[in-house]
Amino acid sequence: MRVYNPYLKPYDVNLKINNNKHISDNLYTRKPDNVVGSFGEALNNAFSNLNDLQINAEQLQVKMVTDPESVNPHEVSIAQTKAELALSFAKSVITRLVDGFKELQNLR
Repeated sequence: MRVYNPYLKPYDVNLKINNNKHISDNLYTRKPDNVVGSFGEALNNAFSNLNDLQINAEQLQVKMVTDPESVNPHEVSIAQTKAELALSFAKSVITRLVDGFKELQNLR
């Protein structure tokens, strides 16, 4: 059985399962779905989600103007706020990445 500790590297512990109430070995063998292969892939996923939030907010705004009875105003406000916060967060991350890259270039 593999024991995971967030503060230390995982290490192997040999445990014998002699009761069906014990935890099985295959508890941690599955790979989580949210793990990405590379940093670039993570950025692409993040920007794709950001784009989806922006498109959803825009569609709700258009629907609010064209058919106000079918949309709850609170949903439109929430979608706009989510999109705004995501864009603000993305802008800060991009600024930090560019600043870090500049710092690495200026090392002497």
